[in-house]
Amino acid sequence: QWAATGSIGSDVTFAWKEITAASRFQQKLWSILRFSMNHLIEYMPSEKDGENLRIADRWVLSELSRLIEVVDKSMNEYRFGDALKAIRNFTWYEFADNYIEIVKDRLYNGTDEEKRAGRYVLYNVLDSVLRLLAPVTPFITEECWSFLNKNSTIHLQSFPSSEGVDEESEKKGRLMRDIVAEVRRLKHDRGMALNAPLRSVKIYSPIEIDSRDISGAINSDVLLLEETPEIKTEIKELKPKYGLIGPVLRDKAKIVVEEVKKLDSEERTKLAEGQSIKLNISGEEVEVRGEWFEPVEENLFEGKDVEILEVRDAIVIVEL
Repeated sequence: QWAATGSIGSDVTFAWKEITAASRFQQKLWSILRFSMNHLIEYMPSEKDGENLRIADRWVLSELSRLIEVVDKSMNEYRFGDALKAIRNFTWYEFADNYIEIVKDRLYNGTDEEKRAGRYVLYNVLDSVLRLLAPVTPFITEECWSFLNKNSTIHLQSFPSSEGVDEESEKKGRLMRDIVAEVRRLKHDRGMALNAPLRSVKIYSPIEIDSRDISGAINSDVLLLEETPEIKTEIKELKPKYGLIGPVLRDKAKIVVEEVKKLDSEERTKLAEGQSIKLNISGEEVEVRGEWFEPVEENLFEGKDVEILEVRDAIVIVEL
C-alpha cells in the first residue's frame, strides 16, 4: 500500500507511519470479513434478495457505485494514491463504522427477508471492495476472496462496474447515518454505554427515513413524527457565581441564592437574560443582577425534559 500512495513522476519518501496505517487498514479489512462471514456461511447470492433492500442498503450500494467510479477514473489517470484513499475511506468509515453498525441488529434479529437483504449487501460490497483492492494488496485480498469464492482466484476476476448512483437514497441514508451517530455521541457524552436503551426517541424528518434500522442501531424504540414538534425551552436552574455575588452581598449572599431558587419562571427568565430584579431580604430591598447567575436551560416536549438533536433538517427528541 505504501508504494501506491505516490503519483507518477514524483518521489515517495519512506515513512513508517504509512506502513502502520496500511497494517491497521488490513486488520480492519480482516475484521470486516470475519464479521461478514458469520452471516454469509452457505449464503448463495440471489438477485431476488436485491428486490427487498431498505434505505440503508440502497444508500451504501450507491456509495459503492460512486467509489467504483472514483477508483476507475483515478487508476486510469495513474493517481493510485487517490484510488487507495477513496477505498480506505469507504471501507473503514461508510461501510464498517456506519452501514454495518446500522444493519447489525437486522442481521441478528430481523426477519428472514430483512436478513437476506443485509447479506446481499455484505456480499456485494465485499466482493467489489476486494476486486478494487486486489492490484494494491494482492495477498490479503486473495485470502479474503477464498472465503467468498472458494473455487477461484481474485486475480482472474474482472474489475467491478458501477451500478449507478442513487442520489435520493444517498440523501436518506446519510441522514440516517448522521442521526445514529448523534444519538450514540449523546450516549457517550452522558456516560452511557452505546448499547444502553433510551426511554424514548422521537424523530421529525422532512424526508423518508427507516425507523426500524435506526431503532436497531441505537437499541431504542423510535417513533416518527408527522408534524414539526413544539418544543418549549425553560430556565431549569440559575447557577450562582459566588465569585461575583460574595464581594457585593457578603453575608446576604447565601440568603439571596436561596430566594432566587424560589423565583417563578418569569423572574428567572429576567435574570437569565441579564436583567436585574429587586428582592426583599429581611425587610431590605436588594438588587440582584443577572450577571451573577449562569442559566441552565431545559427542553420540554409533551411536558417531559428531553434532549434535542438537530441533524441536518431532522429534529431528534431523546428522553434519557
